[in-house]
Amino acid sequence: MLSSLFEKLPDEVILKIFSFLNFKSLGKCNQVSHRMKRIAEDTSLWEKVEAKFKVIPAGFIEKIVKSKVKYLTIPCCAVSPINLDLLMEYNLNLKCMDIQDCDGNDDFLSELVRCSKSLEYLNLHWCRPNLVFKCIENMAYENKLKVLCVSEVKSNKSLINVLS
Repeated sequence: MLSSLFEKLPDEVILKIFSFLNFKSLGKCNQVSHRMKRIAEDTSLWEKVEAKFKVIPAGFIEKIVKSKVKYLTIPCCAVSPINLDLLMEYNLNLKCMDIQDCDGNDDFLSELVRCSKSLEYLNLHWCRPNLVFKCIENMAYENKLKVLCVSEVKSNKSLINVLS
């Protein structure tokens, strides 16, 4: 009885309900039925991705790239790289990227920056020097970057204050 009442709800109402779910729950809804999968993959649910202190697997990164995420906030996360060809295949349109103190492949993380032509905000606070330099090097000339946060950079021994 309950499932039949839920099935009668319009997609817009279910989409609103899904907007209150975390990404793990959305992934579970994605497996319920074709209709739920279609609703759970609506780009409005994937405009902003935020996670802290998580391990982000390659499959989730692929979902982020394919879903046209605009705001990616993943400080203190361990990020698994994906095939760089996927970044080229999909037009990544990140406007905001916060990868402060991220752990992961520097080449991949800097490629995310390079492929984000609409990037306006980039937070590299407390990142490894290699990642900071690769990201700066990979910024596209046509980039619309307005804010770049690199006030402190990690070193092997201590924190280096870049802007003091």
